[in-house]
Amino acid sequence: MRVRFDAQTFMRQRFGGISRYFTTLIAELDAAPELGIEPVVDFTWTPNAYAARHLAARGVRAIDPRVPRAVPYGWAWLRAPFGQSPADAVHQTYYSARFLASPPGTRRVVTVHDMIPERLAGTDGFTSSHLAKRRYVDDADLVVCVSESTRADLLDLWGPLRAPAVVVPLAVGPAFAPGLAPVPGLPADYVLYSGARRGYKDFLLLVDALAALRADGLDVPLVVAGGSLTRAEADAFARRGPAPVVLEHPSDDQLARAVSAAALVVQTSRYEGFGLATLEAMASGVPAVAADAGPMREVGGDVVEYFRPGDGADLARAMGRVLGDPSVRERMARLGPPRAALFSGRRLAESMAAAYRLMD
Repeated sequence: MRVRFDAQTFMRQRFGGISRYFTTLIAELDAAPELGIEPVVDFTWTPNAYAARHLAARGVRAIDPRVPRAVPYGWAWLRAPFGQSPADAVHQTYYSARFLASPPGTRRVVTVHDMIPERLAGTDGFTSSHLAKRRYVDDADLVVCVSESTRADLLDLWGPLRAPAVVVPLAVGPAFAPGLAPVPGLPADYVLYSGARRGYKDFLLLVDALAALRADGLDVPLVVAGGSLTRAEADAFARRGPAPVVLEHPSDDQLARAVSAAALVVQTSRYEGFGLATLEAMASGVPAVAADAGPMREVGGDVVEYFRPGDGADLARAMGRVLGDPSVRERMARLGPPRAALFSGRRLAESMAAAYRLMD
């Protein structure tokens, strides 16, 4: 079966989880022709760093970063309905209404990464869906969800679908591994938080949790991988304790090294589609604490320490249990990599190939 991947996410993102997911899937399918799925990629030039690096054998090349992303994005949109290589299905990589057109008779596949805007509509700054996601789902011949939790949310919010909705979990990248060299300039024995921090991410729970740990005699530095602190975040830390060290917009290599050297990774979000930060910690042999919400137990099983979502005191308890007990840390570090191996790139390719064959 030939499956074409449209260009939209590769033209709108230089970095980002969605483009990394599709790059990994294409590369893994290329490496496993025995699965019977031939990926088709109809673009050569891209601003996306992952595609330029990992799909280079396909002739994909990086556009000069000085070129505005609107230029390749617009060109990809204009040519989308024309001049495409023949394929049995198209796996559409985002939800822009501009890319809904496809040749007649071509089956459509769409991945639902989460239902956050729909579930949290009217709160946390969300006021609408991801562009035309509902139209993509309604028109699809196959809907892929990254977790059973996301699938349940999809069916709960939108009811029965025309197409089958199957679960194909995300994969952890091979860069995440135990024992990597630390990132220079970071403190020792730190707690790491990575990713976005707005609203439903509940990042500021860490302010009170770390203050409670200090009151109990457990003083651990916090490292934040992502954007610089907002004024509200800086003010909150100024009132309750030392500011975190910020590793601003790390590369994939820097992030993997930051995870590997951490004493603990914390994911505070009260809602996620999957929970990749927790999976990256397990792959790195690093203990993880996560809110007991959505798909977190699907990912972490009994390897992760959980706390009640939105409860800073329970977060402090969970962090203290891990950081204060060497035997707990040793167990989590030992069991993490085998658990993470269940979410390998090869598993992603195998599961997606089986899903595609549902359309035969």
